[in-house]
Amino acid sequence: LVLIVALVMERTGACDRLVKRRPPGSLVSFPVLFSLVGQVTIQIVTQVLAYYYLRAQPWFAPLKRDPDSDNIFCYENMVLFSVSCFQYIALAIAFSTGAPYRKPMYTNYLYLLKIGRAVQ
Repeated sequence: LVLIVALVMERTGACDRLVKRRPPGSLVSFPVLFSLVGQVTIQIVTQVLAYYYLRAQPWFAPLKRDPDSDNIFCYENMVLFSVSCFQYIALAIAFSTGAPYRKPMYTNYLYLLKIGRAVQ
C-alpha cells in the first residue's frame, strides 16, 4: 500500500510553463523543517488519541498473550496500523505539490487510482 502510493506519486508531470521563481535550494530551512516537525507532531497526537480512544471503549480487552499461539489478534496494533495508513495517504495528498513546478495532482491518473484503491 505505502510503497505503491510512493512510487506513483512522483509520476506527475512538470508544469507546462516555466516560472522565474526557483524552488527552495535547501531542505534545511525554516519552512521545510517547520512543516516536517508539524506533520510529525500531528501524526503522533493522532495516534496517541486513537490509542486512548480504543482503550476507552467498553468492548476493549487488553491482549493476553498465549505463547503457544502464532496468530495473535491485537486491537492496539490494528488501530494504530489503520490510522497510520490513512495518515500516510493524507500526507501523500498534502505533499503532492502542484503549480508552479508540477502539474495538478488530478493529471496523474495512476496516482488517483492508487489513492482511491487505498482509501477503499
